[in-house]
Amino acid sequence: LLARHYNIAALKENGFHKVSLADGSKRGGLLTSAAFLTMTSTGDRTSPIIRGAMIMDQFLNNPPPPPPPNVPELKEASDEPIPIRKMIEMHQEKAQCSSCHAKIDPIGFGLESFDAIGCWRSVEILSKSKHVELNSRGHLPDGTQFHDADSFKRSLMLHKRSLAQSLAEGFYAYGLGRNISFADRDELARLVQSWGDDKYRLRSLIH
Repeated sequence: LLARHYNIAALKENGFHKVSLADGSKRGGLLTSAAFLTMTSTGDRTSPIIRGAMIMDQFLNNPPPPPPPNVPELKEASDEPIPIRKMIEMHQEKAQCSSCHAKIDPIGFGLESFDAIGCWRSVEILSKSKHVELNSRGHLPDGTQFHDADSFKRSLMLHKRSLAQSLAEGFYAYGLGRNISFADRDELARLVQSWGDDKYRLRSLIH
């Protein structure tokens, strides 16, 4: 079933299997997995806001602040079906939303070519009779530009150290069974450095 969802050759056996992807495949890595893409959607549409916030937090180790109270829902931006990018731009016009969304949303647009359940798409369907061409352009907080899912993933690869720091903190807290404190920073810095020296192999971090 998952192979059919990804539009790759089906396997006879159930369970998880390592597969080779065709040249030019849009899949590969956690970001393009159906689980990640579905988890960062609202159920009926994509959410560049949720996806951008998740990537800032877990991949760039720079969690955005929680939203202020009484923030209006995106669907309240317009009574007519409009593209998600336009809906978010209207949402950003509100003063209490603009400062954070200016950092979060441009990141999440990098995955707009995947719909709410992680299927690849070339257009955004607004209604039975109306659809628009997708726009996956955006940028990271440091200004790095991307124009589609592939260039988005390549831009994230320029920040391996941030992802390594995030993963190391997660494993560290899990291993010790407590939250990280300021006193752990030197030890974490040493851990990430030694992990990088071993090309960020996960086995090395766990050891």
